[in-house]
Amino acid sequence: MICPKCRAPVTPGVARCSCGAAFVRRPASPGAPLARPAPRPVVRRPETKANVGLIVGVASGVAVLFLIGGGVVVVGAFMRRPPAPAETQLGKYDGQRPTLAEAEAFAHTLDEQTAAGRLESLDQSLDLEGLGNRIMSGIEVDQRYRDGFMRGLRTRALLAPQIVTALGATGTYRLLRVHEVNGQHCALFRMQGEKGLNYHDLQLGKRKGQVVITDIDVFLAGETIGSIVRRLYISGAAEANHTIVDRLMGKERVLFNNLPKVQEMQRLGQSGDAPGAMRIYAQLPAELQREKYVLLVRVGAAMELPEAEYLRVLDETERHLQGDPALDLISLDALILRKKYDQVDKALDRLNRRVEDPWLEVIRGNVHFDAGRYEPATEAFLKAVKGNKDFEVAWWALVNTSLKRKKYADTARYLTELQTRFKADVSGVEEDEDYVEFVASPDYKKWKRGIK
Repeated sequence: MICPKCRAPVTPGVARCSCGAAFVRRPASPGAPLARPAPRPVVRRPETKANVGLIVGVASGVAVLFLIGGGVVVVGAFMRRPPAPAETQLGKYDGQRPTLAEAEAFAHTLDEQTAAGRLESLDQSLDLEGLGNRIMSGIEVDQRYRDGFMRGLRTRALLAPQIVTALGATGTYRLLRVHEVNGQHCALFRMQGEKGLNYHDLQLGKRKGQVVITDIDVFLAGETIGSIVRRLYISGAAEANHTIVDRLMGKERVLFNNLPKVQEMQRLGQSGDAPGAMRIYAQLPAELQREKYVLLVRVGAAMELPEAEYLRVLDETERHLQGDPALDLISLDALILRKKYDQVDKALDRLNRRVEDPWLEVIRGNVHFDAGRYEPATEAFLKAVKGNKDFEVAWWALVNTSLKRKKYADTARYLTELQTRFKADVSGVEEDEDYVEFVASPDYKKWKRGIK
């Protein structure tokens, strides 16, 4: 649960947030406790659980919707002649490329729209026609099947509602930067909300003279939405016409033969039947057990297991995904639970080299604060506000760390920043027991004289 006022994580079931206003049934009085977030780690087991659910919801789950919306409508409508061997790779985007200026203008406009709550702009900017053609490339099927798949893609490819659910009431979907990956301009967005942290790298192209999104790299999934849908499209095509099965090779053949089990495993995991999902996983062939999407479904289900078993599953997942871009986001959970703070720092450093996101310093600071390591916590929070002065929660965290360190001049300075930058309610300090020593200090008296 997130406090709607100070945006701090709040334990479900508490009567009110530590800011004294968020869950109070009556208006907060001037003497209410000072608004500040409770110092809890930003990344914790419940949030990571939701993160893995986001992989299924925004990536794999969306892919399943695509497939249901298209292929099932026209099962059996393949061409009668033998199809060509199935290509296993998503077709490469070979369309027009926007200039850097065009990409930046598009990204900033999209950022403004999503910040204003217009997340449907994301769906409207996705080039479904081009993505669908790349997904289907190399698979010779009846035109009616292709048309049915594209109809499903157009009507069911709705990212916005799922992102809105993941963000909750106080989450954000914000642009970090425009950069280049393999010659293609991409817009990197951070998704931070009640269901945790993720990153989307929007791959940009041009269609009919307009900048569009050609695909989305979902960091927690470690692959693009197009790649996920492509894999499921091949499986659906093979299920509808078994002549394709004979032409499937390697992993695609194994997936098709075990598709009902994978789907049942995902269903059980999403329904909370973790032991059932684990039993299905144990029945899968070894090479399929090592597939990323299967591993992530397993992690999501395992979060309903006792902690020791959950951590064992995480360990196995890390061994299989070593070096994978999704690894650091996944491993943070286990590292924090085990209080391996030095390894948390290393994981955050590796991730930050990819995303260059000051919000990761908020996570780092909260982890150190929870461990009672107030000096490194302060350093992290200062880096966070240096990178983005609008991180209100980081300013409150600096207040908390300064109180722990008895640096009351800093306490006064941070409170002033909160009051002037965010119009925060800083009344009631004298009634808050956490501020007793601060109130008794000369720094408080000087600060109080300056309160407007």
